[in-house]
Amino acid sequence: MKHGSSPFSISDSPDTPTTTNDVEQISYLAIASNETTQLSLNALKVPSWKKPWIDDSLKSVLFPSTKEEASGKQLNTYFLLDAAQVTAIDGVFSLAKADELGVKPLLSGEPQKELKSYAPYLINLTLTEEQIESDEIPAFHTDLLNQYWGKSCGIFLQSYADLDTLARHCKKFIKLKDESGRWYFFRYYDPRVAKDYFRWMAGDKARVAKWFGVKQGQALINRIVMEANQGNEFLAIGLQNCEQLIEQSSIQLSNIERSWMMQSRWMGIKNAIYQDLKTELIEEPYVISELSRDLIETWCEEALRFGYTTERAIYDFAFSQTLAHHFDLNLSEVNKYLAAKDDADLEKAKELHQILKNAINTYRMNQEEE
Repeated sequence: MKHGSSPFSISDSPDTPTTTNDVEQISYLAIASNETTQLSLNALKVPSWKKPWIDDSLKSVLFPSTKEEASGKQLNTYFLLDAAQVTAIDGVFSLAKADELGVKPLLSGEPQKELKSYAPYLINLTLTEEQIESDEIPAFHTDLLNQYWGKSCGIFLQSYADLDTLARHCKKFIKLKDESGRWYFFRYYDPRVAKDYFRWMAGDKARVAKWFGVKQGQALINRIVMEANQGNEFLAIGLQNCEQLIEQSSIQLSNIERSWMMQSRWMGIKNAIYQDLKTELIEEPYVISELSRDLIETWCEEALRFGYTTERAIYDFAFSQTLAHHFDLNLSEVNKYLAAKDDADLEKAKELHQILKNAINTYRMNQEEE
């Protein structure tokens, strides 16, 4: 796809979504959606020193004035960064600008050494009152908001706990065991996953208590903030009905939960493909001004049935089907022919695109002759 996402298998995605959460209906999470102008600020064609570094509504949530804290305690703001996404965007990964802020990797030992450019990191973004009022902001903060907002590079956490304490808590959820004893890596710090996952668990008091670290009525995590709608909105997620929450020692990854996670990932892939096609096909030489989301999702599902199991190949298949539909070309026999081949799905997607390109050129030549 256009944003450099690496291919991965999704052939184990369920055929139908799982939306049932068999717990009591009361919600233990308060989830607020807010519009943001951060993307517009990032796009301003003015020198960096004249550009606001953060949207006002986002700033008031992420960096509240300590004068407003009745307890007098410092509410710290952290960013749980996905190095894999940053590496996919930039091609390289460096935390040099964050060294003075405080950084903790959530992996350790050999896994951290081997996956340094793909691991999650907890970074302390807390600002002093003077920094907030004077806008003397560290370079890491401005880069984070100007370069990576809207690109699914992590989530924000707010807590009165220090960096080490919060990092120990966040490490608990990197790997989860399912009901059969099998372990899974869980990229909960990807906002595309987190925005749906926390909605899903809102009525499950055991999971909410575990994730927010609730003990004796006090939460370790006060609020989670993340981008939504490709960065045009942000979600702020906090606790409610906290007096009913009691943390359990461990939480297994249930079969329902695992099925939901796979389906959520598949829905996210289809939405990303739709958004990328809208951007790419509105430009020359095709200029398709309107795309049907339902049709794009149908072609993504069809790609799976024809054996395309990587994100890039599914995107290319949907791209070809969109063009074929636009030019009223029938690819059914071509799809059957390619499905019977033993080639890798990326090779088949490439061949499909070339066949379609030749057909479109022939179509245009016939139109010009008429």
